[in-house]
Amino acid sequence: MPHQFTIKGLDKNKYPEVYDSISRVMGYYGIDKISFKYPVFFKKLNLIKGQSLMGDSIKISERSLSFLESLDYEERDSVLAHELSHVYNRDEVLYTLIFVFLIFPLFIFELSLLILSSLLLFGDIFIISLIIAGMLVFILSVRFFMWVSRNSEIRCDRDAVLKIKRPEAFKRALISYYKNIDRSQGRPGIPVILFSLLLLVFYFVAGSSHPTLKERIEHMDHVGKAIVQQ
Repeated sequence: MPHQFTIKGLDKNKYPEVYDSISRVMGYYGIDKISFKYPVFFKKLNLIKGQSLMGDSIKISERSLSFLESLDYEERDSVLAHELSHVYNRDEVLYTLIFVFLIFPLFIFELSLLILSSLLLFGDIFIISLIIAGMLVFILSVRFFMWVSRNSEIRCDRDAVLKIKRPEAFKRALISYYKNIDRSQGRPGIPVILFSLLLLVFYFVAGSSHPTLKERIEHMDHVGKAIVQQ
């Protein structure tokens, strides 16, 4: 008797190719149940994110779901294998623990010092030293979070290649995904530009949570060669 999978929130008739792929990839990881969730504010953005904090699920935008449907089955299986690696390894649980027990307490500590220093009118050199030290430790904690996230992405890429064994298909899917940008709104306005600058400052201080496309492709090439040599 074939193994039964429970897939919630995905219309099999509207997205038959995605439904077949997710059923297949769930078998590779031994995951029996998955839910598809659709954030309201991300309909026109690229968003595919495997989650495991409140049950196993894939958060996905309608735009990205249509994009998955347009891929061939090897490309689609590879992308979903990457996301299910996040689910299988409970990455979101790890991210939440780091945030709750490291980043958030440091943020509250730093905020408390700033409030205390304002009440003292910056008259206490000890408080000022604590503020500077706390800020440095807070930045390091965020960089640690980004490092964990970045390495999780690389591991998920590796898992996808090892499960599907089609590194070239995964590379094609990644390149297509990066090109899948909504340009229907025309040129970016001032708010978008300012938000982009804010992100650049954040990435400069904290680092990126994802490896670059070049790094991901180079890593997949390395894993692909290891598969061939087996």
